[in-house]
Amino acid sequence: YYDLFSRRIMFPITDEQGNIIGFSGRIYNNPDKSQPKYINTKDTFLYKKGTVLYHLDLAKSEILRKKRVILHEGQLDVIAATRAGFKEAICTMGTALTFEQVLVLKKYTTSAIICYDGDNAGINASKKAIQLFKRAGMSVHLVLLPDGMDPDDFILKNGIEAYISYFDSHLLDEQQYLFETIFLNKNLKDEMVVQTIKEELFSVISELKSQTSKDNYLRRLVEKLHVSSESLLQDYIHYCNSNPIGQSVEITQQPIDFYNNEADGLQQAFPQQINPIQKKYEMRLFMYARTSKEKAFLIDRRLSEYMEGFSPSHREIWVTLINNYYYQYDSFDDKLFSTFLTEEQKKLYFDAIEFVRSAAESYNDSDLECCIEKMKKQSFLERNKMISSQILKTNNEEMILKKLAEKFENKKRIDQTVGKKNTNIRRK
Repeated sequence: YYDLFSRRIMFPITDEQGNIIGFSGRIYNNPDKSQPKYINTKDTFLYKKGTVLYHLDLAKSEILRKKRVILHEGQLDVIAATRAGFKEAICTMGTALTFEQVLVLKKYTTSAIICYDGDNAGINASKKAIQLFKRAGMSVHLVLLPDGMDPDDFILKNGIEAYISYFDSHLLDEQQYLFETIFLNKNLKDEMVVQTIKEELFSVISELKSQTSKDNYLRRLVEKLHVSSESLLQDYIHYCNSNPIGQSVEITQQPIDFYNNEADGLQQAFPQQINPIQKKYEMRLFMYARTSKEKAFLIDRRLSEYMEGFSPSHREIWVTLINNYYYQYDSFDDKLFSTFLTEEQKKLYFDAIEFVRSAAESYNDSDLECCIEKMKKQSFLERNKMISSQILKTNNEEMILKKLAEKFENKKRIDQTVGKKNTNIRRK
């Protein structure tokens, strides 16, 4: 027998009501550098790391008052931030943020600020957290601390007033954060590095709704990379046209001068073409999800890792159904659900519902399983389309081999899905 928490600072972990349900120990003055930074109580009936958030019981009133929550990586960061006056600070239990934790936070606010460490691990964790908050329909801002520091380091070095000033003046939206972090510790004289940076940022820029924002980020990219605006624009247009899940861009004018304030910006079309067969399976899943909240959550759990299988427009409606509508209501009502949708989404949704209402197939457990497997297959197909595009854009042999291996694994998963479907047919 030995003390699991030896040489550690102990933090009691409480539930939302303030009841102690576990403990977290942070390493302190231990000569054994191989020990993990944090050790938590093992999962029990009361304590499950993936659903609990440190300090939430004390922070929730402040979260409601300020209409925002600040997410940190560790307990010491939460304590330091609280001392600085940011009492809406919380953190996870030494593990990556989970969607279950995001849903807990959404009970109190729809606005999150991520303030993780400024090192590579913190940046990567922030990018994953962004996607979880977006999936839940929450707005996200981030604070990127300098020199790889965490909040506790920053306050110890610069003081509380400096931290407050830095925090308030360095709130970044998702695109600003991704733009700033992608250049950290990168050699811009390496052509392959520059190409990777461009593709990552082109992916972000192409998803922006505002043409002004797109022009602004392309202009900043020109300045960062010290290239001509004409060549960068041509690269961007080529990326959009060759990206299977991106938007097609047609050149209808002369190349834009990014330094000309009177430039009209890129003229882009956003076609909503959806494969009729894919549309059929997507909308049959919607029909199942409308029957009960439990069935909707079951389908969402089954497909949580395969959301690429949905067309982008239907994916947004699905997220609204699961994370917004069913979060507030236990039963489904078409008229009520339509109030959660934009006008464009309403038309798309009701047209698609009519599309499947006329179908001859019956709704049953076997059909539901078939729809789920079809969406998984579609997800792997979309991933392979993206991989094929990435292979065409690189001359790096190691990267090509890695992508080919990934593509092969996806192909195996597709074959397994088809094989499972054929087995079910034979059983019938």
